[in-house]
This record gives sequence, C-alpha cells and structure tokens, in this order.
Amino acid sequence: MNEMHPHLVLVPSNNFVQKKGRPGRYENKNKDEKFYNTQIQKLNSISKAYNKSKEEYKQYFEPNLIFKIKLNQSVGDESFRKDLERAGISVISSAPSNEGYWVAFTDEPEFEKFQQKLRDRPLRENPTFVDAIEDIGEIPLEEKLSSSLQENELKENTFEYLDVEIWKMSNDKYTEFEKGLY
Repeated sequence: MNEMHPHLVLVPSNNFVQKKGRPGRYENKNKDEKFYNTQIQKLNSISKAYNKSKEEYKQYFEPNLIFKIKLNQSVGDESFRKDLERAGISVISSAPSNEGYWVAFTDEPEFEKFQQKLRDRPLRENPTFVDAIEDIGEIPLEEKLSSSLQENELKENTFEYLDVEIWKMSNDKYTEFEKGLY
C-alpha cells in the first residue's frame, strides 16, 4: 500500500477490539444433554397439568396452554418469536429487555416440535434459539393474580369489577368459539 501511496503512513497496531456478535444472534452456553432432557420433562409436566385443567373445565371452556420461558441472554425480539413459532410456540408477552421471562402458549399440548428442537440441540454445532433458554415452567397462580386481588379475595354473593387481560384469538378459533356459544 505504501508503494502505491507513499504519502499515507500506516502504523501497525496491536490494539485490536474484539467484535461483538450481531444483535439477534444466539450465544452457545454449552449446555449438556441433561439440561435439554430436564426442559423436556418440564414440558411434559406442563402438558399433564394442562390436560388435567382441560378435563376439569371442559363443560365451561377449553383453556389455553400458557407457560413461561426464561431467557439467559438478550435476544432479537422478532427473530426469537419466529424461531419459537417454527417450534409451534406463540408469544403472548416478551420481556421488556428481551431477556428474562417470556409468556407463551401453544395449540400443541404435546410440545412435539419444541421438544424435538430441544432433543436435537446437543447434535448441532452452531448456536440455536434454544441456547437462549434458561428455564421453562408453568405460571404459578400468584403470578396470575394482581397484588390487590391477592390481598382482597373475592367474596361470595357480591359483585366485583375485575380488570382482565385478554388477547385476540385466531379467526378460526373465534369461529369455533362462536359456534359453541350459539
């Protein structure tokens, strides 16, 4: 380079800065097969609890299989959502910093696609979205109720106003739901 441009002085440097990974990339946390098997067992437990609730409330409604996923790293919101969708999981709510707890649901009570992703992970060399997962679990009742409702339980034979969060179900599910009511 100096031969072509003798007026440019290029000084060699030993101060190289390591590049950070691109946003949305997953870091490999080197989890072992035991970790993924534990998460699969948790999914099976969530599935059993769901099936029990479904049986218990079948005369009233069909509950959704809702659970939480805890992440150990910040992820790209859209890319992680798409990866979960390919595994049969839909996101209801993501953590504000994209790291922490995400609330998700599935129409696939056996978690077949998601379990397969967990089973396949130890066989893959490159990081995948499951590397961002620290834990999977049910949402305990105390996390479903507001603090005011926990402090002031509902009384029998009284009217109360409740603030309930609902989300729009798919058009197909809505049509099925509507047919069931009328």
